[in-house]
Amino acid sequence: MGCPFCHPAPELILKETPRVRVMINLFPGVEGHLMVVPREHIGAMTELPPEVAGELFIEAVAAAKVLKETLCPEGMNIFGNEGPVAGQNVDHVHLHVTPRNTDDNLVNFQRKNKDRVAASAESKATLKAAFSK
Repeated sequence: MGCPFCHPAPELILKETPRVRVMINLFPGVEGHLMVVPREHIGAMTELPPEVAGELFIEAVAAAKVLKETLCPEGMNIFGNEGPVAGQNVDHVHLHVTPRNTDDNLVNFQRKNKDRVAASAESKATLKAAFSK
């Protein structure tokens, strides 16, 4: 199958730069949960070239601003994990950009019941429209 971030489904891509992609999380913790990933396959944050690391964070902040304007969350998480023990499930660097609300049912950035729920078509359409402005 290959890496899901190196070869993402086109409908999940919201924005691309020469170094970085902003994508809808296929199994979001909450509506609007995005991933910001390097286009080049890099397995660990400690292996990121400085120019990619900088652009990764710049795009994560820009994505958070779009989510704030579109979904009006109470707060936002922007974070990454390195290694399975830290919660990294895909061996490709990625930052999570996750809008947060008091009643969002997340604990430690995961759904309380741990059920994986695919992003809805309505959520994908809302995010596509917000990022096309």
